[in-house]
Amino acid sequence: MPLSVQVKLLRVLQEREFERVGGTQTVRTDMRVVAATNRSLPELVAKGEFREDLYYRLAVVTVEIPPLRERREDIPLLARLFLQKFAQEAGHDLDDFDPDAMAILENYRWPGNIRELSNVVERAVIMSTGRMIFAEDLPPLLAPGAAGGRDQGASSSWQGKSMREIIKDTECRIIRDALRRNRGNRMKTARDLDMSRRALQYKIEEYNLAAEGEE
Repeated sequence: MPLSVQVKLLRVLQEREFERVGGTQTVRTDMRVVAATNRSLPELVAKGEFREDLYYRLAVVTVEIPPLRERREDIPLLARLFLQKFAQEAGHDLDDFDPDAMAILENYRWPGNIRELSNVVERAVIMSTGRMIFAEDLPPLLAPGAAGGRDQGASSSWQGKSMREIIKDTECRIIRDALRRNRGNRMKTARDLDMSRRALQYKIEEYNLAAEGEE
């Protein structure tokens, strides 16, 4: 927030009044302000980038929320909340996470915090073909020991790729593995993946998997 805007907000908090844009009448207000930040305001105050008087007006009662990696007990609750939300939006019937999948979520460092967890669960809902989220529905970079796992950063193989590209890469891998598992039998593969044979045929042509698993 620019310092010029900070001055205006401070006046509203102090005087409890303001004028609407283009208006001429002063409006009195009785309000409670809830503010959130992911930056250190005391540091910004010391640098002159945040007004000290505004900081003390806002910081009457402060609540510090630790990053997700420091409160792993919240991961199952949040993951299931996101699962319910995205499954409903996608029209999928999903019951829960497989224990192995949940263990992966609980052991990951989550450098992107809750937004990253939300993104991963949304992707898993898209990739899922059954009523449970399994480990193979999660991005490989979450796996223990993989780049991007508990103690490392994002996998170089995924860097620079959009979510659409990541989903397509993973979808291709899943279909390829299913074709090999069913020795190229497309009817069985479509049934295993819970998709129509026509949809499978389209994906096979899209990813050039025509000879996968055939003997």
